[in-house]
Amino acid sequence: MIPSLRNSSIYLFSAIASLAVVSIYATAIFSQSLNIPFRDDFQDILMFVVEFHAASGIRDSMRVLVEQHADHLTYASRVFYYLIFMLEGEVNFRTMVVVSHLGVLFLSCLFYSQIDVISPLKPVFFVCLFLLLLHPRAYGLLIWPMATFAFFFAFAYPLATFALLKNPAGYRYPLAILCAVLATFTMSMGQFVWVLGLLFLWIERHVLGGRYRGYLFGWVLAALATMVLFYSYFSPQFQMSNLLGYVLENPIHSLEVYVTMLGSGLGFGHAPLSQVLGVVSLVVSVFFLFQGVKNGLKPLHYFLLFNLGSIAMIVMGRAYGFAFFETPVEKIALRPRYTFASLMLWLTLFVLCLNAIKAVSLLRVVSVLAIAMLYNAACYQLFYPQFEQHRKQRLGEFNSFGVADSIAWPTQEILKKAEESGIYVQPKRPYKPH
Repeated sequence: MIPSLRNSSIYLFSAIASLAVVSIYATAIFSQSLNIPFRDDFQDILMFVVEFHAASGIRDSMRVLVEQHADHLTYASRVFYYLIFMLEGEVNFRTMVVVSHLGVLFLSCLFYSQIDVISPLKPVFFVCLFLLLLHPRAYGLLIWPMATFAFFFAFAYPLATFALLKNPAGYRYPLAILCAVLATFTMSMGQFVWVLGLLFLWIERHVLGGRYRGYLFGWVLAALATMVLFYSYFSPQFQMSNLLGYVLENPIHSLEVYVTMLGSGLGFGHAPLSQVLGVVSLVVSVFFLFQGVKNGLKPLHYFLLFNLGSIAMIVMGRAYGFAFFETPVEKIALRPRYTFASLMLWLTLFVLCLNAIKAVSLLRVVSVLAIAMLYNAACYQLFYPQFEQHRKQRLGEFNSFGVADSIAWPTQEILKKAEESGIYVQPKRPYKPH
């Protein structure tokens, strides 16, 4: 076959296959999504939009925007919420779910940009990324707009930051700072990106010297300014030293939760398998980090550290305010929304493995594609029924107002205010969507 024709065939196959994977996933998500708020949606989306829309003047608007939600400042997500509301004329949670999944597509593109393979077959790896990311494994997260905006973009912004810092010339440096700021104001764990960015620039300065001194100084100033702004409006519910002491009261249990959560993305809901995979992921991560130190650290190595650190932060966050030590490991570590963090870790390792391949042959690419297809199919087979059950649970909570007893916010009052202001029209109960 003529090389140009063969390359065109590969691009065409990759485009059609990618579109098929996205279409199946989008159909699944949209068919299960509901135009009703769920838990944090009441405060962080509905209450925010109601109060922000009713605010009089810039000062009042800023007061509403910077209000703390749980252990996070979610300014970056709230901008999305309000823009969607303004474009649609009302709060529609199905629309928000769809828009939030742009974060997954953004992540796929970022991962693909980090694949260093030079081969005409490289576009097939884009299909593999979609197959490994677009499925219902994290079903507890996928139709919960507050959480999808938080998790998807809390990982996308740091990866974008490290990718931009690799060559911070021109517009890339201020964009990297912007992404770090957005990560900070999406989820609290986003603050970790400043530490890793500082390490990134410090190492680059020692390797390349010269111009990186200015980048390093600017990064420190931006980090300090962001932290001052963050802690001016953030009141932590716990002291980090107290939390660490609490976690270390039972280090074996805490470590079990951490290791299980690391492997949960590939463990198919089984705690022992997830624990084994968690240990494997740690060993492989250490190997790639040592290789990076030896041969030169790249953006994916810093994102790998971010993944390991973010999962540790999730574990520590769960330790506060919950019966942490009395709860079985699997009830904490295998919660479906937390598996997304594990998926980010494994996708990072996947791309690092691809970059370690010396020669890209057709057989190897087909093998990787087959494995990705099997994993995707297994996730749909095992977790789509649980996804449907999760949807029924949400419907039950909404129809019975049971959610009002399970969270701290006055949900009925919020719904009433939203209806009176014309911001959200809740379905009549019992809500029975098709």
